[in-house]
Amino acid sequence: EAIAHPEREGIWHASIVEAKVSGTGPYHTIRECSLDYDFTSGNKGVEGGAYIAKDGKRYFLGLCEGNFCKGGAEGRDPGNGRLIVSSFVDATGTDKCAWKTE
Repeated sequence: EAIAHPEREGIWHASIVEAKVSGTGPYHTIRECSLDYDFTSGNKGVEGGAYIAKDGKRYFLGLCEGNFCKGGAEGRDPGNGRLIVSSFVDATGTDKCAWKTE
């Protein structure tokens, strides 16, 4: 599920956590970055994802929870699934890291 946007009422963003896993032990969080896709329902977000590295760029493919990436009746309309393609932007100066929608 997405997290409420701190400055925009009625908008939620997913947070993507990069972690290091060591065998069966606990994981260590490396960083947490916001996905810049606007969700309009608080109970929707990304329900599955894949990470791809190609030609020096990092990508995240996120499967939306709900059709059209929406909640309510529109989100239950079958056959309208969506995949969000985003690329990683590292933190610079005062800007935090982010996954920018392509």
